Amino acid sequence: MTTPRTLLVLDDDPTGSQCVHDVDVVLELDPAPVLDVVRNPGRTCFVLTNSRARPEAEAVAINTELVSAVLGRLKAEGLPLPHLVSRSDSTCGGTSSPSPPPWRTCSPDREWRWTGSSSPRP
Repeated sequence: MTTPRTLLVLDDDPTGSQCVHDVDVVLELDPAPVLDVVRNPGRTCFVLTNSRARPEAEAVAINTELVSAVLGRLKAEGLPLPHLVSRSDSTCGGTSSPSPPPWRTCSPDREWRWTGSSSPRP
């Protein structure tokens, strides 16, 4: 029997969570409420980072710190890691979102795939 897929979705604005149902939405950057959701297999947690309005370095730091804290705690507890999804569509506003590539530093032993509409930065 396979374990249900758990998703951790970082969204740079609230539009992504408006078009889904039966998901948990976290409005703060504290890892505790995120962990409350992703500790349960099969759940989806949207985190509204509001990083679209931030300078690039700050947006990267917000995403990296949150993901590092969540993955670190789950690893320490011996729990499965969630699938990470970036719902960042900052590229529509003319800026490039570097959010997914820094996630590689959060869990370097993990396989990473980019399925966004633009190419990730090296």
